[in-house]
Amino acid sequence: MERALEAHEDLGIVLEIGGGTGTWTPLLATRATRVVFVEPSRKMLNIARKKNRDFTNVEYVQSTLEEFVCPVKADTLVVLGDVLSYVTDAEKAMKKLWSLSKRGAILVGSVDGYYRGVREVVTVGAFDVLRTLGRFKRLQVGNPKLTNESLLTRMYTPSELENLLESSGFSCQTLAGVDVFGPYEDRFLSRHMEEIVSVELRYSTDRQVLGVAEHLFFLARRRW
Repeated sequence: MERALEAHEDLGIVLEIGGGTGTWTPLLATRATRVVFVEPSRKMLNIARKKNRDFTNVEYVQSTLEEFVCPVKADTLVVLGDVLSYVTDAEKAMKKLWSLSKRGAILVGSVDGYYRGVREVVTVGAFDVLRTLGRFKRLQVGNPKLTNESLLTRMYTPSELENLLESSGFSCQTLAGVDVFGPYEDRFLSRHMEEIVSVELRYSTDRQVLGVAEHLFFLARRRW
C-alpha cells in the first residue's frame, strides 16, 4: 500500500470504504485534505475513531457501500479489506464506486485470490467444494474443513479482477499479490521476517506467480 501510493502525495478527498478498525487511515489522512471513513460495523467504527482520534480531517459514517450517500465526489477511493469479495454484486458495487468518484480518481483495493482458495480446498481434500468454487468463484469461508468463520467470499483470478475494473471504467495500473508464498508458520516468520518480506516484494508483481497470492492488491484510475 505504501509503495503504491509513493507517487500520490496528494490524495485530495478520500472515501475509505469498509475501513474496519482504521489500520490504513493514518497513511491516508496524512496525504488527504479530507477522509470519509465508511464502515458498517459500529464496533469497528468506534475502534477506528478512537485509534485515529488525533487526525482532525477524518469523519466517520456507519454504512455499507451499497447504502452510502456522499455529498462530494472523491479523488481517491479505498476498498481494502477485500470489500469487492464480500459485496453481494461486484458489478453494482463498481458502478457505485464510479458514481462516488471524480473523473481521473484513483481506486485502491484488494480482493481474495482464487488460486489460493483452490489450493486450500485441495489441501484439505474438499473436492466437492472445489467443483462449486470452480463454477461460481465463491467459497463459503465458514466451511468447517477450512475455518470457523461464516462468510461467503468472491475470489478472483488476476484477469477477472482486471476485467471487472476495465468494464467499470477504471484502468488497472498496479496489480500485486499479497502473501504470495504463505502462509508462514509464526515461529518461522518471526525468525526470517526481513528475508520473507524481501522475497514477497520481489515476486508480488510477477505475473507468473502473483495469482496464487492470498489477496490481490490493485490500484486503478477512473478513465472518464
